[in-house]
Amino acid sequence: MHELVIDRMALLQNLRFTPQMRAELGNRMNTIHADVGEKIVQAGETDETGLFFIRSGAVKIIIGDQVVDTLGSGSYFGERALLGEGVRTATVQARVRSELLQLTRDDFQAIVLMSTESANNVELLRRSCRKLIDKVIIPHFPEMEHSEEEMVHAFASRVRNRRYRRGQAIVKQGRLDDDGMFFVVSGEVLVTQRQWLDGQYRQVEVARIGIAGYFGETSILAGGLSKTAQPAPRNATVRCATQTCALLCLPREDMKVCLLELNRIGQLVRVLQRLLLNDAALHEARGDEDPDTMIKSLPLASMHLRQYVWKTSVRREFPKGTIIVKEGDDNNDGLFFVESGSLVVLKNNEHAGDLCTGSIFGEASFLTPTSKRGATVVAQSDDVVLLNLSRAALQTLRNSIQDSVLSHNSNNQNGAAYNMDDNTVSGWDM
Repeated sequence: MHELVIDRMALLQNLRFTPQMRAELGNRMNTIHADVGEKIVQAGETDETGLFFIRSGAVKIIIGDQVVDTLGSGSYFGERALLGEGVRTATVQARVRSELLQLTRDDFQAIVLMSTESANNVELLRRSCRKLIDKVIIPHFPEMEHSEEEMVHAFASRVRNRRYRRGQAIVKQGRLDDDGMFFVVSGEVLVTQRQWLDGQYRQVEVARIGIAGYFGETSILAGGLSKTAQPAPRNATVRCATQTCALLCLPREDMKVCLLELNRIGQLVRVLQRLLLNDAALHEARGDEDPDTMIKSLPLASMHLRQYVWKTSVRREFPKGTIIVKEGDDNNDGLFFVESGSLVVLKNNEHAGDLCTGSIFGEASFLTPTSKRGATVVAQSDDVVLLNLSRAALQTLRNSIQDSVLSHNSNNQNGAAYNMDDNTVSGWDM
């Protein structure tokens, strides 16, 4: 059965399992049983139970009071828990009596350590992403600043290993393909362009790229990230320049998914920053400090808080006519950011406004968590996709920031930056 788990999960496929690692995975996976209605993981709880693979039966994914998905035999959940411990963002409950295979985070890391190549790949992606963000990503998506760790995790679960021999073409100038971008793990590649020289076209060397270098991002970004966008033709030919070279390939569609998700998180972080300026409790806690200074110093603008938002937010899809929140109900579902689609706002059953891509609603759950919903919001189109931060996640965030401000005021009178315990904001894994 563990062979099926490897085949189903891209994250495990990328480890290039040796026979020894496959055997070790089989030894480390535990079989557990869940009766009807039994909770397998609980939203808001910190645990290291890791990944679950459904061998038989079915489970419900519950966020707040709503069942947002149902998973059956052959499905899995909790994959993010393998990449970093944290708090569960959803409750998973057995719909029928179910048998599951469990892989804890500690066991997963032990298996990864058996593969030196896999550990090296993650470190190489980290080095590459630093350069990629600074030189390429931020000019296109300013909201992605401080997104290095999320990008490494997102890319690591989607890249594919490729090997080439000397002279073998990896991409060709003028071609359209879906291979996306590449990261050089070992060896070196030669980049040439077809140019008009001395009355004829010649292949001219323009660059050589070595370990931790990357190429191919231009054809993706130039083509755009929308669902209907087509790749731009390759602007150069790239060939293996050494006896062999090993590359990590990130397919075009996977890179689009990663970049869109990271951009959404950046936008949501900006929304939370604006909400903080209107938080009366934080105004009182910080005393006379200038609001802009506080926001710039708060860890919400840092990598740690960005990672927290990335790991705690949940992407949810709703068909037309679905009531997202209802006037008078509790704020359990938290804050919503409209990724796509249109929604209508009703107060006392009368039209009170409309929401579209980039809008937010439910911010009262951040500023006044005990308040009731002030309006009903209904999906008006068929393609409504929302990014959701639960009330529990928002309350943890708000309390941590308030404690950080109070600590700063009492202990750091010399202009030191705000600090937060990394364990407080380590993130939720589903």
